[in-house]
Amino acid sequence: MLAAAPCFARDQAPDVLCLIVPGQGTDPGLQKVVTDTVLVQLARRQLSAEIVDPAGAQGATVNAALALARQDGAQVLVYGHYTASGEALTLSFQAYDPGSRQHFAAASGAGPIDISMDSLVSRTLSEALQSVPLKPSMTAGDPADPQTSTVSQDPTSAQTGALLPGTGSQRPARVSPAPPAGSWSDRKPSVVGVYAGFAPLVTTGPVAQYAQTGWSALVSADVTFNLWSGSLGAGILSGACWFSASGLASNANVILVPVGLDLRFTLEGPSSPWLAIHLSGGPAALQVTTPWYGDLSKAVGYALAGLVMDLPFTAAIGLTLETSYVVFFESASLPIMGFLPEVSFHARL
Repeated sequence: MLAAAPCFARDQAPDVLCLIVPGQGTDPGLQKVVTDTVLVQLARRQLSAEIVDPAGAQGATVNAALALARQDGAQVLVYGHYTASGEALTLSFQAYDPGSRQHFAAASGAGPIDISMDSLVSRTLSEALQSVPLKPSMTAGDPADPQTSTVSQDPTSAQTGALLPGTGSQRPARVSPAPPAGSWSDRKPSVVGVYAGFAPLVTTGPVAQYAQTGWSALVSADVTFNLWSGSLGAGILSGACWFSASGLASNANVILVPVGLDLRFTLEGPSSPWLAIHLSGGPAALQVTTPWYGDLSKAVGYALAGLVMDLPFTAAIGLTLETSYVVFFESASLPIMGFLPEVSFHARL
């Protein structure tokens, strides 16, 4: 049997070793939600934790994990198991003493697979650990805190093929606590977000003397990158804004078509709503139609800034409420600008 070195930034044993096993046929995406929630919950108790990834380890049993926890010097082994049936999640946690193999406590729970799922995991884990004697070792800013550490692979497991004790199966990679939202150092796109919305254009400034209200329909598509406390989406925005202007001599119909860079920084918490800052800018096509001069066209610049509230219905779709301010630089003396109180639909692909 080959020994494996611990993968912590500090030279001490983990307080808790966790083995969380999904049921057969369970969506792999649920594993990250469950393990990230467990790490956050343990970190709030100032407990350092080590996750044993069960992927590819058929021998990842309670006995094997107990032997590994005893070898690593962990105070407690937390064994979790969950299954998904339709839109419902059922999970259980059991706590063991690695030294005596004593079964401390167990807890189970069930609930819908939606944005409240992390609350179910946290509540069930808290019930399982309620009567477990634990001595926290972490302090604020500890390298093993999930807010400051990164995902790392056990170098000995990767290089020597360490075995789970007593199983003959290759020991899976072990993961030290990581931020639930991922790490910017990965710089890997995680999802594509599409937003489509409709809003009145409430004009301000000099142009409001000629046109008080118009309309806008905007669509944006962003590739999203994980950040420490949220996500950054970068992509393109396009659509149309239009209104009618009334002057002393004639009327005019104005259409503006922006096509520019789109940026969204979203603070994604464990529960909705999520707040975001939305920025966009670039060129726009301006067309003015008058009875006397016909169609006049030109290219102008635009800039948009807004505050956003995302209301996810599921992990894939939701509603977005946004209040933004847009400026079309038609001329220095008569810029076209106004508020856009927008309601939009968003989807994550």
